[in-house]
Formats: sequence, C-alpha cells, structure tokens
Amino acid sequence: MNLYSPPDFPFHNRELSWIDFNSRVLEEAFEKDNPVLERVKFLSITASNLDEFFMVRVAGVMDRMHSKPNVPDESGMTPMEQFDKLSEKIHEFAKKQYSCLHHSIIPALKKNKLRFLKIKDLNKAQKQETDQYFDKFLFPVLTPHAVDTSRPFPLLANKSLNIAVRLEKDGGDVFAVVQVPSILPRFFEVKADNGRAFVMLEDIIIDHLSDLFELCRILAWCPFRITRDSDLDIDEEADDLLVEIEHSLKKRQRGDPVRLELVS
Repeated sequence: MNLYSPPDFPFHNRELSWIDFNSRVLEEAFEKDNPVLERVKFLSITASNLDEFFMVRVAGVMDRMHSKPNVPDESGMTPMEQFDKLSEKIHEFAKKQYSCLHHSIIPALKKNKLRFLKIKDLNKAQKQETDQYFDKFLFPVLTPHAVDTSRPFPLLANKSLNIAVRLEKDGGDVFAVVQVPSILPRFFEVKADNGRAFVMLEDIIIDHLSDLFELCRILAWCPFRITRDSDLDIDEEADDLLVEIEHSLKKRQRGDPVRLELVS
C-alpha cells in the first residue's frame, strides 16, 4: 500500500521517500554490533544529510507553496500537503537522532572512557584550562552583535552556530547575538585522570558571557542555528554560464531561512 500518495497516483513522494532512506542510515547508528566511532559517523551522516535536505528539498517545497500552491506532484500531493507531512516525519526523525545520541552513543563512549563534560562538571584544574582557553583563543575572535533600533539583526551565515543573549542594561532589555567561531574546533579537550574529556565550545562561551557584556546583566541565553535556502537558481540561457553558477553559489549563504534549531 502506498503511504504517501492517493490510489490514483502510482508514485511515492520523492521527499518523503528520502526521509525513509535517511532513517535506514540512522539504523546503523543504533546498531550496537558496529564499532562505536562508526556509529558516531553514521549519526553525523544523517545530520549532514538532513542539513542538505532542508537547504535544497524543503526549500524547494516552500518555494512551490508560494509559486504553485495548488499544483500536485507526481504522487498527487500539493506543496502544502508535502510540507505538513515532511514536518511530521522530520520531527519524529530528529527525536530518534537525539535518542540515539543521548541514550545509545554517549553511554557507549563513556564506557570507552570518552566523556563530554558540562562546565558544572569540571574540577578546579579543568575549569582553569577552559578559562585560559577563553582568554587566549576565544575572546580575541568573538564579536558580539547587539540588536536595537540603530543596529539591525546581523546576517547569520548558513549553518553557523550562534548564541542568543537577553541582557538588562540601564533598566531595559537588550538583545544580542554571539557567533560561535567556526575557525576553532567545536570540542576543547581538558585533562582527565581516566580516559579523555571534552567541553563544547559554546559552553565555554556561555560561561564567559559576563566578560563579553561587562556593563550588562545576563538574563537568558540560548544556542541556535539557522539553515538557509541554498537551492541553486541558474539561468541556463545566461551569456556566461560559469559566471551565473558562481553568482548562484555566492547566494547560497544569503538565502531565506528554512529551519531554526534551538537548544532546549
């Protein structure tokens, strides 16, 4: 029985079928007979695949919702019907990804003496390491962006990790954004008595937000990530096709947002 299209249409929906394919890749990350680092690779592949899926496939569906809202595809589904079903399946898929990470892979890594620590879990020596790393390497490359009537919201790069910060200054609320630098490794290794231990870069930055906003009181923060429309829109009738492709590639970093991810 075709789960994705009415009986009169003999084709499966392409986008929904792709989610099923990525789910089969995720099954390899759950497979306990696979080496644990191979399972990590499979999980990371599903995340990378999903990024590209949003950048191209979901962005295409959203574009057709505006340009051809009532035109069904080969499976008989209109763009809105596709979007609703995609939203349902992708949310379920993301839950499985995080379940795999937190309930399967991280415990397996811990058994192999590889741990990921939060700031509150650090001992005195490890905390000193992260403080020194922030002062020497992180602080010089961070550029906080305040957002108000005179300073518009910054253009955030596609797939960049950022930290939204709500501040209090002179009795009023202020909003700011701190981009986690991609030029530095995402994980910082600290010395551990038994095995290896790592701290995530954004956790170190959050621990030092007061150093970035010395004149403000930190009220709240939230790491977030934006995925942008990166579907190539190429005019094949252009005089210089190479120039047209280069122009389209540059636009990939400035496309409309199609996904917002928040750390809850």
